[in-house]
Amino acid sequence: MKRKNEEYTKNIISSIMNLFHNEEEQEYEHIEFEELGEGENLTQFFIGFLKAGTVIHNRLTSENMNNLDFTQTLTHLCVQDLLQQSNSKLLEESEKKQC
Repeated sequence: MKRKNEEYTKNIISSIMNLFHNEEEQEYEHIEFEELGEGENLTQFFIGFLKAGTVIHNRLTSENMNNLDFTQTLTHLCVQDLLQQSNSKLLEESEKKQC
C-alpha cells in the first residue's frame, strides 16, 4: 500500500525539477544543471534548499524554527519513517509465514 508521503514526494520532486526548465510563465529564474557543477554552486543549492524547506515549514505551522531546528525535525521524521518501513516489512513477512 502506498503511503501519502510517497505521493507528496513525487509532487515535490516534479515541482523542484521545474526549477531546471526555462518556461516563459515562470515567475522565477530557472537553474541550469551545468551551473550546479561549478565551484560551490551545488553546496549553495542545497543550503538554499534547506532554507526554503525551513521557510515553508514555518509558514505551514506558524512556528519560527531556524535551519538547525528544522534539520533536527527532518532527522526525527526520517527515523520515524525508517521504523515504519521496517515494521511494515516485518508484518508482511509474518503474514507470509502464517499462510
